[in-house]
Amino acid sequence: MKKFIVNIFILSSILTSIGFLSNELNLFLFKNEVYQTPDSCRILITGDSFVLNGIDPEKVHNSCNIAMLAEPTVLSYFKIRHIIANNNKIEKVVIPFSPTYFKPRYDRLFKDYWLAEEFFKRISGITMASDFKSFNMDRMKYIEWYSRYRFLPNKEYLSLYFGLKKDNKLPYIGQYFALDDFVKNYNYEDVVVNLYGNPVNLSGKENVSYLDSIAKLTSNKNIDLYIVGMPMHKELFDLLPIKVVGFCDQKISDISAKYPNMTFLNCYTLIEKSDFANLYHLGSSGADKLSEYINNAVSRQD
Repeated sequence: MKKFIVNIFILSSILTSIGFLSNELNLFLFKNEVYQTPDSCRILITGDSFVLNGIDPEKVHNSCNIAMLAEPTVLSYFKIRHIIANNNKIEKVVIPFSPTYFKPRYDRLFKDYWLAEEFFKRISGITMASDFKSFNMDRMKYIEWYSRYRFLPNKEYLSLYFGLKKDNKLPYIGQYFALDDFVKNYNYEDVVVNLYGNPVNLSGKENVSYLDSIAKLTSNKNIDLYIVGMPMHKELFDLLPIKVVGFCDQKISDISAKYPNMTFLNCYTLIEKSDFANLYHLGSSGADKLSEYINNAVSRQD
């Protein structure tokens, strides 16, 4: 029995030591592998696939677009916080916020949403455990993710450090990608029900809360913030319940009243149907028009 206890103690000590060294290695990698914006970048653009496919940084002067697929406002906040803490060149930030951001699933991002682990993986190196205290989470899954991406050696950051990652991109960094125009048939009524339920269930409290956090963060740093009401396909926009659009505009108005650095660009109906690649995303011609509009808007403030 005594030998068994000694063996358990030795094994526990070894595992603890490995865990400690692994955690220290990750902290070194997270600190060492920091995203550096291009030298000319003064305007940071991020958001979800609407932005990934919709805002061309080549047409917004002195900008860089680091948007990623399905990126909610919560993740945008952590990205912006991290980047401006390590970069004093950023003068303006551009992010999206539209009626489609009030889907109930956005309040379960780290609980039962199918992309929950992917989201945690993206920001594992730029967040702390305390950042997740307020979220509605599955605690067992959180422990598993934390162990995999923070406690054990983080494979993506190791690959970056040793130059083994093909695209050489940090896990939270995306880039503009132009969509070729294509047609996909939708039942628009089903799309609206999928977004908000039937009857309409307006939620997205986390998105609203972190939009406010982004506004406060940029205000404290004397950075201009541009909220883009992303263009919506006319067939979809016409079917949106009036209270959804009104609810979105009211939330934006409430936040902008607190932070004078914030400007809302309402582009819901800016782009014609023919400039969309599908119901949600702009084609390359639509992205050109939106990018030029944003460039003119942010340039007027100079």
